Amino acid sequence: IKELETFYDTWQENNNVIDKWFSTQAIYTNPKKSILTIRRLAEHHAFSPRNPNRFRSLIGSFASGNLCGFHSPEGDGYNIVTEWLMKLDEINPQTAAQVCTVFDNWKIFDKKRQEKIKKTLGRLLSMNDVSRNTFEIVTKILKE
Repeated sequence: IKELETFYDTWQENNNVIDKWFSTQAIYTNPKKSILTIRRLAEHHAFSPRNPNRFRSLIGSFASGNLCGFHSPEGDGYNIVTEWLMKLDEINPQTAAQVCTVFDNWKIFDKKRQEKIKKTLGRLLSMNDVSRNTFEIVTKILKE
């Protein structure tokens, strides 16, 4: 990890490069270590859910690019993405709704994963103040 720290120190002033730094780790981390990596990176001082590009580079990249980690049989990938979507929906409902689309292919998976994804989407719909954006996207995903 020393190399990652050195890379960060060198490029920390370039937001585009740091977005790639987050996304590369989110995508290429061993699926068995991916949840811990996402949690660690989400605590990094350069990560902020208020920055849509940074959110997509970490959470969105994990969900769309680390398929084995995101679709782990235990459902941990679904849970961490959902936790972040619930937080983001209050701050930036447009980006939250956009990232929700990572679940739109849920019907291609085995029954266990389908049930976990439906439960996850239900959590999003049952939020007290779910945004109209997220509500519309999640409802559409479940109907398809």
